[in-house]
Amino acid sequence: RPEHPWGRWKFRATLLVLAFLNMIAAFLVEHVVVESAWLKRASHFVLNKKEPKNKFKIIDKDMLADLEWPPNSQHNWRDYQAFSSSLS
Repeated sequence: RPEHPWGRWKFRATLLVLAFLNMIAAFLVEHVVVESAWLKRASHFVLNKKEPKNKFKIIDKDMLADLEWPPNSQHNWRDYQAFSSSLS
C-alpha cells in the first residue's frame, strides 16, 4: 500500500508545533509563575510557613532586626596595618 506523501510532513510539522508550544509554555512559566510574589505569598499561606527554615536566613533576619549590627568601629587603615604586622 503506498504511503500518502503528506503523511511524513504532517508528523514533522506536528513535532515542530509541539516544540514551539513547549517553548511558549516554558517562557510563561519562567516569567509569570516563578517570579510572581503573590504566588510565593499564597504558597507560604497554604503551607502555613511563618518563619524561614534555613539557618542562614534565620541568622540574616536576626541581624537585620538588630540595629546595633554591625558594630560601628572607629578603626582606620593604620590600625589594621599595625594589627596585621603584629600577627607576623
